[in-house]
Amino acid sequence: MEVKGAEQRTGTVFLYEMLGTALFIYGIMLTNNPVSIAFSLFASIMIFGAVTGGHFNPAVTLGVYISEGKYSENAGWLAIVWCAQVLGGLLGWGLCELTLFGDKLGSIPEGDVAILCPQDPTNTDASKSVCDGAQGFNLDFQVLANEILLTAVFVSVILMVKGGAKTTFSADGAAGALAIVLVLLGCIKTGGKLGGCLNPAVGLTLSANQTMHLDNSDGIYSHYTYAYILGPLLGGALAGGFALLHRPHFDDAGKARKAA
Repeated sequence: MEVKGAEQRTGTVFLYEMLGTALFIYGIMLTNNPVSIAFSLFASIMIFGAVTGGHFNPAVTLGVYISEGKYSENAGWLAIVWCAQVLGGLLGWGLCELTLFGDKLGSIPEGDVAILCPQDPTNTDASKSVCDGAQGFNLDFQVLANEILLTAVFVSVILMVKGGAKTTFSADGAAGALAIVLVLLGCIKTGGKLGGCLNPAVGLTLSANQTMHLDNSDGIYSHYTYAYILGPLLGGALAGGFALLHRPHFDDAGKARKAA
């Protein structure tokens, strides 16, 4: 949408957005470590961002779509990029099935399954990860609000970077990409106890993966899936709306700097 000439290479944009999302989610599922997650995104942006805009996140795409303000013109692009991201998540999941399996293909050992869930507030053992839900689900509002707020911050930073330095193979592009991943790292660390997903493709893929490979008889690995999909989308929409309203001030400030 925001990359010049993208409409002339729709197939390439679709492919690169899918591959970049797959690389990003593959990195998440391999380690589930915030630092590794941030640098998986950095790698995807630097490899594929100049062609696609470096979204790899449906919430970012929605934010860009709203901030551009060309709703009829870009509706098709929104659908294309979203499809690429969902397929990229499935591809990343498939790669994990090929590299993390235990005694047979399709059986990832429990300790290697990346887990996405809010932590049980009644758990007193800080060294042990315990998903909320064993004694009832009590964090729906908190998880949804956390996803909305942190995604809005994360996507807002991305939109501000896109308003200045583009995600290209330049020093400015590298600095912008680094700023984005550092904000992502901070958001993940801040919202970690509630999941800190910020990406519907990640929420969908990790929830499906953990539901398949772990005992989900009490629903602890699937109950909050809706929040990890809906929350980031609402946060991306808020960021896009803010950027649309804020852009005239941003442009005026840029013109003033150039005039000076």
